[in-house]
Amino acid sequence: MEITHNPFLDIQLRIEKLEALLINAISELQNNYCEELNPYERITRKQIRQEYCVSYGTIHNGMNNGSLPYEKLGRKTLFNRVAVEAWVKKGGVKC
Repeated sequence: MEITHNPFLDIQLRIEKLEALLINAISELQNNYCEELNPYERITRKQIRQEYCVSYGTIHNGMNNGSLPYEKLGRKTLFNRVAVEAWVKKGGVKC
């Protein structure tokens, strides 16, 4: 009686290894990004909209109800990136 080799088990093992590598790489990137946030960095409404997939209306609602702190510099409205990150996480906003 001859034992046959199942190539599907090899494929499944390789996929599981790739999945583990991807999960580790993604968590490393997330940790590095969180550590690199500059507490003095300011961003605009347009940057918030593009980077966090938040509509202008949602941003304005956050400004009006006080949940999203902002600063005015002349005619420009600026937001602290750390405060925006906290606001996005608190509100569960996702791309």
